[in-house]
Amino acid sequence: MKLLTSVIVALTAALVSCSPIEIEALATHSCVCGTKSFTNADIVGAVNKGYTTNPNPTTSSGAYPHGFHNSPENFSFPWCSGGNYVEFPLKTLPAYTPGNAPGADRVIYQTGSAKTFCGCITHTGASGNGFVLCKNS
Repeated sequence: MKLLTSVIVALTAALVSCSPIEIEALATHSCVCGTKSFTNADIVGAVNKGYTTNPNPTTSSGAYPHGFHNSPENFSFPWCSGGNYVEFPLKTLPAYTPGNAPGADRVIYQTGSAKTFCGCITHTGASGNGFVLCKNS
């Protein structure tokens, strides 16, 4: 019984000390964009890289990360409802490095220290420079 209590206390302490993205990472998300599959590690890597590159982007185009206004697409993101969305290229690890070609796939997350993952989108299969929602799980 003492061992079980010690384990519970240790796990509780570990969860309390986690940063928000680490707690979000425990939810284990994945995305399939066209024929590309992205793991939770790819998603967490992209969100962390975007956040450390610029934690509060104010522009809606140009360098990454930048704001995503969800227009004209008006997606319903599985884990977010409204708010300030941020767009950052989604690659298999290692995460996208600003200045390189971004590719077709993006991770969307909300601004602020919570770094809430919202979903994945892609240019693959979209008209013009538009986006379609990836299969998010």
